[in-house]
Amino acid sequence: MVVTSNPYAGEISSTEPGEPVTEPDIPRPKEKPASLSTCDTLSRPEDLCENAHIVEVANLAQHLGVDVQNGLSIDEAAARLEKNGPNTIKDTERVSMFQILLRQVSNSLTLVLVIVLILSFSLHDYIEGGVVTAVVLLNIVVG
Repeated sequence: MVVTSNPYAGEISSTEPGEPVTEPDIPRPKEKPASLSTCDTLSRPEDLCENAHIVEVANLAQHLGVDVQNGLSIDEAAARLEKNGPNTIKDTERVSMFQILLRQVSNSLTLVLVIVLILSFSLHDYIEGGVVTAVVLLNIVVG
């Protein structure tokens, strides 16, 4: 008799020699719900942005009013351009070099190293202060 334990169910079972050993049930990932493959999940514009990658192409095209084979007609493209504007990425505010430097210095590791640097030089330990200065500058440049 062979005694085996099932780590998934916490059970102990026994089999006779020559009897087939059953494999334990292995948890499987859940399949996506069937409702996500329909246009029902795209009732709001936010749903389209969040779920478009899991919707069937035909359902998505139907929801967007697009012909998959031919695309948009010229009239429809002009109407959408007038309604939604051009398909461009909005400009963001430029980040100055000072802001980048401030972000590099304002992390906790750099602040602790600056405190160690000040303490090292105030205690006249110039070698340790120099090494910490090099580490801080390297962290700012590479960071």
